[in-house]
Amino acid sequence: MNATSPKRCGRGDDRAVTELVGFVLLFGTVVLSVALVSLVGVQSIQLHEQQQSTRDVDRALVALSADFDDIVRSEGVRERTHRLAVAGGQISTGEPGPKIDLRIDYRGGTETESWRLGSVVYESESGSVTYEGGGVFRTGETGERTPIVEPRLTCSDETALVSLVRITEDGDSYQSARRASITATETGTAYRETFSDVRSLEVGVETDDADARGWADGFGSGWTRTGSGWTCTGPNGDGIEQLSIHVVELDVGVGPSA
Repeated sequence: MNATSPKRCGRGDDRAVTELVGFVLLFGTVVLSVALVSLVGVQSIQLHEQQQSTRDVDRALVALSADFDDIVRSEGVRERTHRLAVAGGQISTGEPGPKIDLRIDYRGGTETESWRLGSVVYESESGSVTYEGGGVFRTGETGERTPIVEPRLTCSDETALVSLVRITEDGDSYQSARRASITATETGTAYRETFSDVRSLEVGVETDDADARGWADGFGSGWTRTGSGWTCTGPNGDGIEQLSIHVVELDVGVGPSA
């Protein structure tokens, strides 16, 4: 009887050790699973929030461009105020933007004009969105530029239109987790001309290579790419009956929303 007691005790110890190891493995698996789920869940939430913020900013700048466009299209509208959720990013003016060169060859002779357009820029960790010349462009983390709203540059069978917005370079900036107020006021300096019997219109865009790719998408059908820019000569190169050019200068102020 006494000789068999140690064997029963050894089997009991082995069973206890096995159960302990099993519990430790199970507990470790549960902890690891919870940690992985939490990590993936947090990353998914952060990604969703970032994507939502990007969409919100895109929509806000599109709405901003519509407000500015009201001033360009209507001579009776001289000021617009827009409120934008900055959401930790920074919105600023003062960047020089692209330089636009026009050469108009028409019945009355040849006319050339040039403007430095300026810009309104929203910057955040996910990239930047720029209002420039009437267009809205998104620049991603890789530097690729995509137009959200294209500048108004049309060349059809009988008419052509160049409608641009020039932002004065005041250099205002505002960064906050709250909303910003953006007020655009026409300065009174505007170029509004109409030309008839136009043989050709040449448009040059002077900017860096990345920005130029975004502008290139704004020149649709009817435009011909040349070494110095884009040309509009009407159907079969026979000319344009009427060309309208609208360039309006806006003074843009940025600050906290009331």
